Amino acid sequence: MPLYRVYATVGFLTFLAAKSAQFAGFTLMTSTHFDDFIYDNNTLCGLTALNGNRLIKIRARLVVGADGRQSAVRAKAGLTSQVFGASRDVIWFKLSKQAGDPEWGMGHKGPRHNFIIIDRGDYWQCGFSIAKGEFEAWQSKGLAALRQNIAAVAPFNEARMAELTAWDQLKLLSVRIDRLDKWMKAGVLCIGDAAHAMSPIGGVGVNLAIQDAVATANYLTTPLLQGELRMSDLEKVQKRRQFPTVATQFLQIKMSSNKGQSKRPGKMPAIVRRLPFLRFIFGRLIGLGFRTEKPQRFI
Repeated sequence: MPLYRVYATVGFLTFLAAKSAQFAGFTLMTSTHFDDFIYDNNTLCGLTALNGNRLIKIRARLVVGADGRQSAVRAKAGLTSQVFGASRDVIWFKLSKQAGDPEWGMGHKGPRHNFIIIDRGDYWQCGFSIAKGEFEAWQSKGLAALRQNIAAVAPFNEARMAELTAWDQLKLLSVRIDRLDKWMKAGVLCIGDAAHAMSPIGGVGVNLAIQDAVATANYLTTPLLQGELRMSDLEKVQKRRQFPTVATQFLQIKMSSNKGQSKRPGKMPAIVRRLPFLRFIFGRLIGLGFRTEKPQRFI
């Protein structure tokens, strides 16, 4: 899982684990990784997982792949996707909080807006945006040169960059925007980044992932309880979530470049500067998305 998603979701996942533990039928397996599907007479009926060297077999009517943009579930299922260009990569790192730091929440800071900063409580999660494929070139220049360039666009002075003393403190996120043609096959459904990898612009990936999960629960709980899950039920999830996925990715591509590949800034940022009210619209779209989801109650 990419570092930025770990930062974004660890608190929420801890919350979910604590709440889910209150239900008798819930089991959480940590340090356990998907291995392969189980088939019975050519029908997918579960999966195998690895916990260290221990192989675990889990029988299930449905396997939900929510394992991120490098999804092993998606790959093993052989689901095809469309890939859309992205002109930037992001170098992620952490900086400590210090007295006198301004109260930022989340945003793109710096004179060229290629420094990303997110308040994580006791530290700053920071990202330095670079042209795609140039990470090795930055490494060849040396860490001191990188610190100097980060300080030039960051809301911190160069002295704060002294916290970065080794390359293993920096994690490269290779930005990719893609989405599956079909999110499912019999017995398998992919959601979140496993179904549609998002750009880090706006930090909306986790929002869409949670909304996907809510829609999945709303549409599939009853069929699963009744033991009558059909392919048409899985298709309803994608149909519900397809528009917000496509619309968000379209907006991200337009905000980052003209055609998703160009290194020149796109027209979208300039339009937003000329029409300030668009900031509120985009803020709502980033915060709530193009289609919100509300959990249904099942008794």
